[in-house]
Amino acid sequence: MSMESNKIPEEYSKEQREEKKEFSFLQETIKSEQMTGRKLAGRVIMIVACGLLFGLMSCVGFFALKPWAESIFHQDTKKVTIPKDEEKKEQITKTEQVQSDTREMNLANHEQLNEALFEVAKRAERGVVEIRGIHGKEGWIKETYDTVNSVSGVIVADTGAEILVLADNGVLKDAESLEATFCDGNTYNVEVKKQDKNVGIAIFRVKKAILKSTTTRQIITLKLGNSNLVTQGDTLIALGKPFGYSDAISYGIASAVGKKISFADGKYHMILSDIAGSNNGSGIFVNTAGEVVGLIKSNLSGSGNVSTTTALAISDLKTEIELLSNGKSVSYVGITGAEITERIETEQGLPQGLYVKNVEADSPAMAAGIQCGDIITSVGRTKITTQEEYQKSVLESTPGTQIELNGKRRSNNGYVEIKFNVTVGSKE
Repeated sequence: MSMESNKIPEEYSKEQREEKKEFSFLQETIKSEQMTGRKLAGRVIMIVACGLLFGLMSCVGFFALKPWAESIFHQDTKKVTIPKDEEKKEQITKTEQVQSDTREMNLANHEQLNEALFEVAKRAERGVVEIRGIHGKEGWIKETYDTVNSVSGVIVADTGAEILVLADNGVLKDAESLEATFCDGNTYNVEVKKQDKNVGIAIFRVKKAILKSTTTRQIITLKLGNSNLVTQGDTLIALGKPFGYSDAISYGIASAVGKKISFADGKYHMILSDIAGSNNGSGIFVNTAGEVVGLIKSNLSGSGNVSTTTALAISDLKTEIELLSNGKSVSYVGITGAEITERIETEQGLPQGLYVKNVEADSPAMAAGIQCGDIITSVGRTKITTQEEYQKSVLESTPGTQIELNGKRRSNNGYVEIKFNVTVGSKE
């Protein structure tokens, strides 16, 4: 605010000049205050806020009055009708869509499963070896001995000097020499380290010194898994010669796992599958972890009408495999038996133990005087009530040593105590 000059203009009359002069101290001019940037921004914000508030109130009012306005001004609006679905057509379309989705989903899963299984199979194949028996003039005709006298086995150990292969010993029949073909296609001379004719298995050895570098780089030793964990419905991969020809791969499930097969001095679990098989099939079962769970042998199921692949459970063979791999013989007595349970003991009046069903000819058991119908109650100081207990006691015995089998034999006056001194043998 600033004060103007008190000078009175001349054009005013005398009276006016006097009046002005009298109130000259009130003559001043008020100038507007200068507008700063901060004040300008504040006013703009205020205007915008008012606008927004006005717009918000307008929207609220519009939506609040909309139903009323439509009822007054739009009474002639046509009714909207949504066509109903045709139930039959919709149902078919929906079913087809579900089937299509399921088919696509299952196909994708199936392909992924096949790829995963194939990867496991291809790795495990590096541990599969084909053993061929060569005899006479037939040896140079591959088609002959490849399909008739060859088996697929598995590498179970690398001793540093030898590669050890477990396989069916059926290939040894009439063989004048042996060949082993590894996963890289190279073939080498192979020898039998030890065999057990009782169960029908053998350990073959190939000297590492004769192996080519391509072979040693590719082959692997496969882990022997726990076949006791295999349950019905588990996925199995069959490798080797399950169909009678080499380098085959097939997938399936364990159709039965509780059945056993009897050999002299023991019973062994079988793994039955839904995988088609051949009468001269051989090879291995591996699980989805690539571990060996079964050794494929032909005609284990005992049924000529069923042509599916069957294997001996690998866990039941581990003691024999260890013995044979170390060049030791598997103990053999020659008794095929059946357990006398408490129920049979009560119902039939038989002593508890192992009932002798059969004694093999020319066996240590026959030489010791054991007969069919005898009941074995102990081996040495070990009480026998089950087949497993008897089998374990025999396997722990060393061939060539003498063991004492205590038992009972039926007489006119009932069962009497009897004792047998058996010299343990082996079937090689």
